[in-house]
Amino acid sequence: MKRIIPAILLLIATTSLMTGCTSSENNMPTEEDTPAEIIIPEPDTATVTPEVETYTVTGQYFEMTGEGVMYNKSLFFSIDKEMAPSILAGFNNVRFSNQEDAKAMFELNDEELFTAEDEAQIECRIEGTATIEFSNFEAGKPETDDVNDVKLEKVISKGEYTKTCE
Repeated sequence: MKRIIPAILLLIATTSLMTGCTSSENNMPTEEDTPAEIIIPEPDTATVTPEVETYTVTGQYFEMTGEGVMYNKSLFFSIDKEMAPSILAGFNNVRFSNQEDAKAMFELNDEELFTAEDEAQIECRIEGTATIEFSNFEAGKPETDDVNDVKLEKVISKGEYTKTCE
């Protein structure tokens, strides 16, 4: 019997150590074994604005007025095909959807650019060279549907414009 009791005690101690129990009285976890309260954070309520893809291109900016002009006093940009990204292939001219902002960025004032005489002409045109950055390009839109409207983000550089009337 003397040998059986130490063997039983050894078996109990080994079992307690293997199960992680610190008390030989019960197998219930203690407060020390219970993790702290888990706090689940609230979902972020801030709206995430998707990154807008922009394109930097070089070409000609132009604006027209006159009797035969379809988009009277609308500012356009003709993209230099040799320097255009491949996604812009097939698009010659784009119109700025933010006309007022675009004219301000180009420092163009229609009242100073075109006189009443100019508007009576068949076509009066200002044009110059520039490098610009724009966004909101709709790839795959056939140019024959209408011109592709883009948002002018900034004018990187521009040359002086010239004015011709016919």
